[in-house]
Amino acid sequence: MFSNPEFQPLFPVTAWTLVRRVQTGEAVPSAQAALESLCATYWEPVRRYLKALGCREDETADVTQEFFASFLRNGGFERANPELSKLRTFIKLAAHNFLLNHWRNRMSQRRGGGASPENLDEVPEIAEAERSLAEQAYDREWAQAVLDRALKSVQEGYAKRGRAEAFEAIKAGLLRPGGLSNTSEVAVQLGVPEAQVRVAVHRARQRLADALRDEVLATVESPAEVEAEVRYLIGVIAHTQ
Repeated sequence: MFSNPEFQPLFPVTAWTLVRRVQTGEAVPSAQAALESLCATYWEPVRRYLKALGCREDETADVTQEFFASFLRNGGFERANPELSKLRTFIKLAAHNFLLNHWRNRMSQRRGGGASPENLDEVPEIAEAERSLAEQAYDREWAQAVLDRALKSVQEGYAKRGRAEAFEAIKAGLLRPGGLSNTSEVAVQLGVPEAQVRVAVHRARQRLADALRDEVLATVESPAEVEAEVRYLIGVIAHTQ
């Protein structure tokens, strides 16, 4: 269902609003499809997280698939409380708990079902250091997913205005601290003055910042949390480059 997340539709920017409507039983057109697309967007961060926690390489994709299928089937979003945690944190905790239960169930089946899953001692222990590294990996993938969505939004905006070529020419400078490293070459490519290229990069970066805030707003409860979350995610990405 989510094995190819890059081809799935993007989830709506009103993710928490959608979740709250589902919780109250309000009829939402295509609500299930919207929630599935939300899960698809963050399929890879969860897969990396489960792998880092100790899930075997050969079963990580299947366990990730099972997690999201179970999460949707059992009303995972209906139990969400945006006032207590960010969407990023909520899904991470749910995935962690699912993996522990997966291990317990597997051990119980190996014993013929005669043991209580809660008492099985074969469930792997997750050291604090390993869990910390796993959470860092998860946050990196989550931050990249948010950034990719923001970039795609800006790219689509340029395409709608008939400026897809200009965006392709300047996009390398949107994330680079000093902007484009080849401004003169881009100016020649586009047939415009260098000053115009620098202005175009500046405006595109502003649009990217706005798009990034919109994406983050979908995953936090209060607009007051947006700036702090944006700074955190940008810091996570910058730290890995």
